[in-house]
Amino acid sequence: MHTDSPPALWDEDADDDAQASNWPLGLAQADWQRAVGDVLFECWLPTRQLRCSAQLRTLLELSALPSDPWEALRERVHPEDRAGLRHALDTCWRSKTGRLRHEYRLRTDQGHYRWVLIRGLLIERDAHGVPQHMLGVLSDISARKQTEAMLQRHEHLVASSSDAMSFIDANLVIVLANQAMSSRFGLRPEQVVVRSIAEVFGQTLFVESMRDGLQRALAGEALHFQRWMVYPAQGRRYVDVRYDPCGQPGDPSHGVVITVRDMTDSARQSLLMAQTQRAAQVGGWEIDSLRHEVFWTEEMFALLGLARDQQAPSFDALQARLPAQQAEQLSRQLQAAMAGTLSEFELELDLAGNTRVPDRVLYLQGRSEHSARRGVVRVFGSIQDVTASKAAQDQLRLAATVFECSREGVFIADAKRRLVAVNPAFCRMTGLRADSVLGQPVRCLTSPHHDEAFYQQLWRTAEQEGGWHGELWGVNSQGENYPQWASLTTVRETDGHISYYIGMFADISARKEAEARVHQLVHFDSLTDLPNRVLLQQCLPDMLNGHRYTHRGLGVLFIDLDRFKNINDTLGHQLLRQVAARLHTGLGREDLLCRYGSDEFVLVLTGIDQPTELARRAALIQDALLQPLWVAGTELAPTVSIGISVFPQDGGNADTLLQHADAALYHAKSQGRNNVQFFTEALNLRASEFLQLEHSLRRALSRHEFCLHYQPQINMATGQLVGMEALIRWQHPTLGLVAPSKFIPVAEDTGMIVAIGEWVMLEACQEAQRWQREGLTDVPVAVNLSAHQFRAGVKDCVSRALALSGLPPQRLELEVTESLVMGEADQVIASLRELKEMGLILSIDDFGTGYSSLSYLKRFPIDRLKIDRSFVCDIARNQDDAAITTAIIHLGHNLRLEVVAEGVETPEQWQFLRQHGCDHVQGYWISKPLDSAALTVFLRNWRQGLPL
Repeated sequence: MHTDSPPALWDEDADDDAQASNWPLGLAQADWQRAVGDVLFECWLPTRQLRCSAQLRTLLELSALPSDPWEALRERVHPEDRAGLRHALDTCWRSKTGRLRHEYRLRTDQGHYRWVLIRGLLIERDAHGVPQHMLGVLSDISARKQTEAMLQRHEHLVASSSDAMSFIDANLVIVLANQAMSSRFGLRPEQVVVRSIAEVFGQTLFVESMRDGLQRALAGEALHFQRWMVYPAQGRRYVDVRYDPCGQPGDPSHGVVITVRDMTDSARQSLLMAQTQRAAQVGGWEIDSLRHEVFWTEEMFALLGLARDQQAPSFDALQARLPAQQAEQLSRQLQAAMAGTLSEFELELDLAGNTRVPDRVLYLQGRSEHSARRGVVRVFGSIQDVTASKAAQDQLRLAATVFECSREGVFIADAKRRLVAVNPAFCRMTGLRADSVLGQPVRCLTSPHHDEAFYQQLWRTAEQEGGWHGELWGVNSQGENYPQWASLTTVRETDGHISYYIGMFADISARKEAEARVHQLVHFDSLTDLPNRVLLQQCLPDMLNGHRYTHRGLGVLFIDLDRFKNINDTLGHQLLRQVAARLHTGLGREDLLCRYGSDEFVLVLTGIDQPTELARRAALIQDALLQPLWVAGTELAPTVSIGISVFPQDGGNADTLLQHADAALYHAKSQGRNNVQFFTEALNLRASEFLQLEHSLRRALSRHEFCLHYQPQINMATGQLVGMEALIRWQHPTLGLVAPSKFIPVAEDTGMIVAIGEWVMLEACQEAQRWQREGLTDVPVAVNLSAHQFRAGVKDCVSRALALSGLPPQRLELEVTESLVMGEADQVIASLRELKEMGLILSIDDFGTGYSSLSYLKRFPIDRLKIDRSFVCDIARNQDDAAITTAIIHLGHNLRLEVVAEGVETPEQWQFLRQHGCDHVQGYWISKPLDSAALTVFLRNWRQGLPL
């Protein structure tokens, strides 16, 4: 027996024993395949038989289709949705159409809920009208619901906004719209949502004005523009439009937020304000470029004195009444607007009189309207009689100028230069009341800082050139003078006669004070208050010019503090101040002392007759600085190196003298501390070579001009290869092979040794790793370190090289010189211990050439001592060298260190070292330093026991 109630599928009290049976569905396979992504179902309601397409597995995240889809779906309905679903089914059974559409939630096998949309159609009822057979589709709408939920959270923020706001999804469908947006179309928000934007706005407006912009916004571009739009419910409105992209392609939230603000009232108010300043009678005109028609309003005909029934609208009729130049100008403007090259234009036209219209002046405005697809659609505008308003324009222009410049002091004077108006800023800056100055001549504002001739020239310039501007002095009511930036503009009648003068001025006292501070910062050293390099380069040429006329000499002393880098920054600043004070003592009135660099000073001594005077002054400077200085409780006695150039013998211009003094200083520093050197041409040549080498060296790394050669190290007892020392070589493109002894000092002086050292470290590590990969050798590679690398952080450099090359730490040997480790012993010991903890091999290079302290030596975490080649050279002939070498070998062994001899070139040297127990040797007796290719051959021959 049939019933009008829904089947038990939706009834929690339904019989759980109901089973589905196999039965034909009668659906073509193609029908199932068309339901891509959706679940297609067929249901026989009386027997509660339900069959679903395979997509049910995906929807409910099932491992297999359920044997009883009816029961599986019934029990998964969200408890809160069951009543609503039952009501939807009741409505469907009782409706004539038999259509079902409802949204609800189903629980998946993973325990979470998905929103679904069920759409069904009753295709069969029995004789009593009871539903029998239904077909339908079950769609996953979770993504849409997620988007709707997100938008709902923001909906309350925009619902009450007066701006029209909507969210358009990636399919250009309106997902959300507020009341302001829907009311533009005379609709409610729910009547706009889920409709395409083309349907709501109209296909023509959408294609012409919106489609391209929305596509750009969906691609991620934010757009902002203003335009006129026609709304069904509100008519033509001027709106401000923003397209803001939202989300990413593929995201449920991907779309565009459209915000439209009605600017019509503002635009109309602006237009009304402009029109109220002119005559109210305005004629309108339009040129339709698509239909090639011209339209005039009644007022247009009236302004031109033409009868509408006697004259078709034509600009030829207007141009015929204009002077030739204006007629041609109007024609050009109209043509440019029609061509799209001019969007707006305005003209003032002198209309010739006739019997109906007297002479008058017309003001014509025009603008073009564009379509993205069709270009210029129309050109339209207005024309107005401005004859009566011309007389008032001067007053309006005058008032506008006053108000626009109201932040500055403004005065207006008549043609006789009497004050007729001043603004409040004028009174505030001068301290004068307006009623006390009006009617007075402008000369009451003049300052005694300027003479009469200055003011006469000022007025003459303003009248002849239309204006004057510049700096001058003003005076206030207290008689105080202050700097002004002022301008004076001449206003003339159309006939050229002067009608007014407009003066404007600003108090620039603060700017002048700032300029003085900037001048101090630019030209003086902030630490010592001495003139700096900039001021020196400005003053020295003038000093040289003065000495040319007196035929007296001048000396340039380049002064550099010795070993300043060993003093920390705090003591260094205080030391520099005290040194500057001592250098300044005893200077002549025309002498000049400057701080040139960090620890460099330049002293220019004037009125020098003999170079010996400069030598005496340099000695006095050295003596003065040798007197102890107390800096932060520490007694210091700094020494200086001085380089001297003499004018005119050593150069006729400032740059040359400074360059030559610098060259002499460089030579003085190379001679040791507390040294004075005069410039010679030989020094100049050496300095030029240094600069050329420095310039080339700065580009050598980037141009790949460096390479490494490797010199093998041999165990004297076994004859085995025990290591390689990496030696840098520079292949200069024009100078050829440059010796390390030439360019390494330059690199250290300029600080480039750090970058070069990093390159050597990485290159050597990579090469050593290659030897092992190719099965050639796994001996360590030795790299020399400089003091600069220690100061720059050698541990980081080594870590990077090992990480990038993959070389194990135990295969990298670092060599430091004896002078380095003893010069900064405590700091170096700490750094060496860090390196030793990494697993590296550490050696002291050139041992015996410095002044090692044995108490320090035993603290160094080193593995090897390398005997300097200067001792090895003559060990077979010189008893002293032999004794020193023997002592170093015994010392090393007593400290449990390996000893390596460098520079072994003869069999006699080999034999001596072997007899006295030297561990390892390297030198030309074994092999000269080899490049990478030659070393590869060496290693292969060594492994095979071939002659080398």
